[in-house]
Order: sequence, then C-alpha cells, then structure tokens
Amino acid sequence: MSAEPSPFVYWAQDNDKIFLRVDLRDAQDVNIALNNKKLDFSANGHGGQGKRGYQFSLNLTDNVTNTPLLKTTGSQINIELNKVKAEFWKNLIQESKRPHWLKFDFSRWKDSDESEHDEANGGDFLSNEDKIKEWAKKYGGTLPEERNGENFSMDFLYFKSFWETRRLAFYTCTALQYIDVFHGFVGITKSGWSTGLIQVTGRLVMLAIIDNCPYLHDSVTTYLLMFVYFLVEQFRYPYYAVASLGIELYILTWLRYSIWILLYPSGLVLEAITIIRSIPYYYESGKWSIPMPNSLNFSFNFGIFLAIFVTTVFPKIAYTLLSHMRRQRSKKFANKGKKQV
Repeated sequence: MSAEPSPFVYWAQDNDKIFLRVDLRDAQDVNIALNNKKLDFSANGHGGQGKRGYQFSLNLTDNVTNTPLLKTTGSQINIELNKVKAEFWKNLIQESKRPHWLKFDFSRWKDSDESEHDEANGGDFLSNEDKIKEWAKKYGGTLPEERNGENFSMDFLYFKSFWETRRLAFYTCTALQYIDVFHGFVGITKSGWSTGLIQVTGRLVMLAIIDNCPYLHDSVTTYLLMFVYFLVEQFRYPYYAVASLGIELYILTWLRYSIWILLYPSGLVLEAITIIRSIPYYYESGKWSIPMPNSLNFSFNFGIFLAIFVTTVFPKIAYTLLSHMRRQRSKKFANKGKKQV
C-alpha cells in the first residue's frame, strides 16, 4: 500500500512561535504528534488529490513544546507551535532540500527585525514584493534551488509566489476585456467581436484551470503564459486607442498586425502544455467531475475531457484564431497599399 500524499503546508514564524497552515478542506480525524523536533500530522479531507487521507512529517530545526495550538476551519487547518528557545530560525526543517509541498506563508511572516515600535505605528506596511526581497537577503540560501548570488534568491521567491499574489489581478484584467468585445459588437472598434469573445472566454477558462491545479501555480509555463497574455495587449490597446480618435500611426499599426506572429503561437503552445500538465491532477483528484453512482447514472471526468479537448478541439480553435489574424493582417496591409497608390 502506497503512502498517503502530503497536503500543501504554508509556514511562517515570529521570534517565539511557528505558524503552519495546512491546505486541507473539511478536515476530519486530525492527529498531530509532537516530540521535541519531530512533528507528525495526519488527517482526512479535501486536498490536492481529492477527498482522502493526507499526512506529513517535519524534522524541525529546533525544539518546540509538546502543546501545539490547533484550529480547524472549513478551508484549512492552523497549527501554532511554541519555540522552546525564543529566536528566529533560519529554516523550518533540518533538511537542506525543502519538499515541494512546503511553502512560505507570506501573509503571516514576521521578520525578526520588526520591532514593537513598528507594530505600534500601524504594523507592517511592506508589500509582498518588499517582504520577499528582505527575506531573500537573509534566508534565500536555505532554498533547495540555492545559487550563488542574492539576486537569484529574490527572483526565485517572487517567482514561487507570483500566482498567489497576482491571481485576482489576472482574473480582473481578463474579464475587463469583455468591454473590448462589446466595443467590437457596437462598432466602436473594427475588431471581430465573435473571435474576441472566444479568446477572452478561453483565457478565463485557462485561468480557472491553473487556479484550481496547485501544481501549476509555480510552474514556469504558467508564468510565461501570463506574460504572453498581457504582452499581446500592450500592442493592441494603444492601436485601438488612437484608431478610435481617427488617428493612424504606422508603427502602432504594424505592431498590432505583426507582433501576433510571434506571440499568438507562443501563447497557444503554452496553453496546450498547461492543459496537458493539468490532466493527471484533474483525473486523479476528481475535481469538476461527476462520479458514479448518481441519480442520472452518468459519469464525467474532467481530466479525460481535457485530454480529448486538447487533442481534438484545441487544434481547431488554434487554427481558426491564427487564420483570422492572418486574414486581418493581409486585409489591413492590402488596403493600406491601395491608399498609398
């Protein structure tokens, strides 16, 4: 029998305590065993691999008391450990290689240099990015991806947390692009509203797929996909802004109808990779699936659906989108050539 999987665990500390946040919903049968530097955890609940049993063990850097404070909510389990010796730990565990499921809890971290004076004046005003830079200077060397140089540590910590800190902005900015679809529908812009509707809806679906698959949150393909998504708009919206005023700038026109040749195929490839990488998680966890038995006598597995979609429907959508952009480019520059003649 294989060992039970580990849930995602987020940790933080202050001078006296260790804070653990276990990402396990509707947890039951929670059991914690503490013996100085050793912590063993087990529980049943909804985690990254669906509803089942989860467990993990931590070999802590230093001793803690054997009286942990446990608080279970519907969405997570909070564990508070009291340090025997009040001091700031350089790392949570003794091992130099941190397991993939153990992450920093940036929202609760309190630096050892934070004084009571700072708290009396309103607490911590640093943004997540500022905190990451400060922590990386001190503790970046304990990461498994340890390299020489402080800058790499700062970049690594930001990269590992970018989805958690930016996910709402991704959703908001993408949803606002429906305004562009409306502009095309009523004739304010000359863009095809139907193709825009498919594109914006598809991006929102991709965001939901990534958001509900924890293994994709710190993936390089996710980072690059978000970069491509929003880089495309840096060339598109300036063009529409000046065009709506009756102004045409050749450089903006050329960029609007040429930069997609590089960015659209890149985005489509990254989308396909993202979908393929998410298939095992959705297949095994059963998220967004309909298991048997049920009153309809019907089963649906979202992982299987994604596998079928990416091999059949996705290529057709990609071909349609690229063909549409190619026709737009040919038409635009053909008309421009006629005007010049």
